[in-house]
Amino acid sequence: MQKTMKAVVLVSPGKLLVEEVPIFPLKFNEVQIKVSACGICGSDIRYLNGENPWALHTLGMPLKNPPNIILGHEFCGTVHDVASKENENLIGKRVVVSPFKPCGVCRDCRNGNYNLCKFTKHIGHAAGWGKMKYYPGGMAEYCPVWADCCYELPDSISDSEATFLDIAGVGIHALNRAGLKPGQTILLIGCGPLGYSIILLSKYWGANNVLAIEPNKRARKVISELGIKTFIGTENRLSEIILEKNNNKGIDSIFETVGTAKTQLLSRNVLSSQGVIVNLAIHHQKIELFMDELGREKTILSSCNYLFKEFKLAIDILTSGKISFKPYITHELPIEKAVEAFNLVGNRIKSGALKVILKP
Repeated sequence: MQKTMKAVVLVSPGKLLVEEVPIFPLKFNEVQIKVSACGICGSDIRYLNGENPWALHTLGMPLKNPPNIILGHEFCGTVHDVASKENENLIGKRVVVSPFKPCGVCRDCRNGNYNLCKFTKHIGHAAGWGKMKYYPGGMAEYCPVWADCCYELPDSISDSEATFLDIAGVGIHALNRAGLKPGQTILLIGCGPLGYSIILLSKYWGANNVLAIEPNKRARKVISELGIKTFIGTENRLSEIILEKNNNKGIDSIFETVGTAKTQLLSRNVLSSQGVIVNLAIHHQKIELFMDELGREKTILSSCNYLFKEFKLAIDILTSGKISFKPYITHELPIEKAVEAFNLVGNRIKSGALKVILKP
């Protein structure tokens, strides 16, 4: 096997390079994935801009990033090699990856909340690895993965669609956090790939009335074709307009993927008496509110990662053919054009990019 590979390396904030790096040697229970496709997530853009979204979501605090992170956690590929004979049956299998490994012994893990494990090792996030020269990620020709975090892909799911499955797991966890019930009304604030996933899954869940706020014209067109009313986000009287579209009853579940003071205020203004706001974009910023905004029985909460059963459910739902992510795939680029790909995502309002996928 070759000793080096091409990889997308975040050298430091704002500095992204495609470099030739050593292939990571395998450890016990690891398999070597020959990557077929890797999606660019909004969190990857935040890493490029100097944030550490993993720490903000999972630890609840800001942390600095180490140098030389190979980005990418939304990926699939073929098992190329294995460390242990017991996993030889996986060689040649086409798999999608759940990219994090909880410690299994901390309080959160023992209570079943392993999605909140502070000691998680997370591919593409540099979390939990200690000090390394390079940190593994899916934006590379090869990536080491724990064998039990590999899920075989059916032929009906393309490589590009498979890159949505990690974020679909996040969406399912958010829906479960909201306790969404059939017949309820939801509002998506921000419809990148995560927001789009939640829209599709909420309709699968039986949501009655789905509304969406999204400035990207191309995204609004795709969402509107599902019969969903969309807003740009700059309309005057937006709160009143949203309420009017729901017969002034308020919104049952709001999924907030933007996380600004303005979007938080809008969410509180349109929430129903027992409504839930689920925050999916955690930033290190101060948000103020009046306590009476939480009157009645309103709830504000956050959602972090997913449980493995939710990831498996995402695979099963996509396999069923009842949802499709294909309409949101706008760009597929070779790994050598990673910088161009990140520029497309980082300027998605101007570029019209929705889901951008790198293919080594």
